[in-house]
Amino acid sequence: MIDSHIHLFRNGFWRDGGARFLGRQTDADAYHALMVAQGIKGALVIGYGDDGIDPDNNAYLRHLADTYHWISSLAFVRPQTPLNGAELDQILDAGHDGIAVYLADAAAATALASWPAAAWQKLSDRRAIISLNARQWAMPELAGAVAAAPDATFLFAHLGLPGPCHAATKVEAADRLAPLLSLAAAPNVGVKLSGLYALDPTPGYPGAQPFVELLIDVLGPERLFWGSDFSPVLEHSSVADTLRLPSIERLDKAAQDAIMGGNLRRLLSARL
Repeated sequence: MIDSHIHLFRNGFWRDGGARFLGRQTDADAYHALMVAQGIKGALVIGYGDDGIDPDNNAYLRHLADTYHWISSLAFVRPQTPLNGAELDQILDAGHDGIAVYLADAAAATALASWPAAAWQKLSDRRAIISLNARQWAMPELAGAVAAAPDATFLFAHLGLPGPCHAATKVEAADRLAPLLSLAAAPNVGVKLSGLYALDPTPGYPGAQPFVELLIDVLGPERLFWGSDFSPVLEHSSVADTLRLPSIERLDKAAQDAIMGGNLRRLLSARL
C-alpha cells in the first residue's frame, strides 16, 4: 500500500488539536509506526505552508526524506504567485515530485488558471504530480490547465470536496460531482479517496460510499488513489478506518491493489 495524501509538520498539526493524538512523537515517527502496523510501504506527503502551521514545510519535507526513504513529496505553492519554468525546475530538482495547490476561493482558482502556458508546459515535460484541494465550483476554471499539461497528473483530493452528506444515492452524488466529472474525459485526471470523514464521519463512512462507487464507475480503478489524510484524519477516525472501504472491498484483487497503491507507484516510477 502507498498512501496518496498525508501531511507531516515540524511541530505537528495543531490547528484543530490533532497534535494531541501524537503525544510527544513527531508526525513522521507516528506515521512510520502506523506504516509498520498497517503494512503501508510509502506515502505522498502534501506540503502546506499557510495558517502558521509550518511556514517552511517544503524544506522540512525534503529534510525528512533524507531519513525516511518512504517519503515522496509535493511542494506547497500559492496559486496567486505564478511560477516560471526555472522556479518549477528548482522545486522538482530539490526532490519534490510535483506541487500541491489549495484553492480556498474563486479568486484562487482563477489565479491558478491564469498561470502562463510555459508553467504548464514545464509541469507536463517533467511529468509532475499536481495535487489539488478544490471544491466543485473551481473545476470549470481548471479545464484549461488540465489540457495544457497532458503529461502531468492532476489528483483531486478528498473526492473533489463535495461537502457533507450522510445519505445520498449515486444519482445525487453524480449531481454534486458533475463539475469534477466534466474533467473525467482527460486521462491525466485522478481522484484521491481521502478525507471521507468530511462527507460522513460515521465509522465506515457510509455517506461517502455512493461517491466512491460513482468514481469507480466513471474513472475506473486505475485513476483512483487511496489516501489517509494523516494526521488531520485523527480528529475523526483512525488511519485503520480509512483502509476499510466497502466500495473498494467489493472489487477484484487487481483493482483493489491498484487503488491502494499500485496506481501511485506507477506514477512515481514514471517520473524517474
